[in-house]
Amino acid sequence: MKSVCNTLTTTLIVVLIGLFVLNSFTDTQSKRIQKPKVLKVGKKIEVVPEVVLYSVYATREGLIGGTTASGLIIQKDSIFVALPHRNVLGKIVEVRYGEKTIKCKVKDVGPWSTKDDYWKKDKRPLSESGLRVPESYGKKWGKPKYGAGIDLSDGLWDALGIPRKVGITRVQWRFSGK
Repeated sequence: MKSVCNTLTTTLIVVLIGLFVLNSFTDTQSKRIQKPKVLKVGKKIEVVPEVVLYSVYATREGLIGGTTASGLIIQKDSIFVALPHRNVLGKIVEVRYGEKTIKCKVKDVGPWSTKDDYWKKDKRPLSESGLRVPESYGKKWGKPKYGAGIDLSDGLWDALGIPRKVGITRVQWRFSGK
């Protein structure tokens, strides 16, 4: 009887810890959205993050005919994103809006900053606080007007089904290895 009580108590504690961890990973307003996978290993239950998404505001890049940091001449149907650090140029990301998810490459640097790798620092984009990196950008061009952490090309904006009349919207994105 004592063994059964100890097992039930241990199981209850593990389930409560799992629920706490699950609840703390699903806040849609936070930077990371993680959908945990519960693994049962012997008598242990482990909660392992399966997907990491960054939930940020996005703006439409526009600049048709301009050239991106990677040398792409922007066409109205070009599909790419801009993230605010050069170290991710060429990386593949998945961008989700509503039920649609599209994979594309990071082909530009921005919005608002060129050295804000917020995904590495476990922070929010600096533009949400009205800041830019490097600071000289703020002195030259002023504070960011919108708190966007990612720019979407016009082609990607349209492919995701975001209405053109919307100037800024929340999307989720993640790096994709494939």
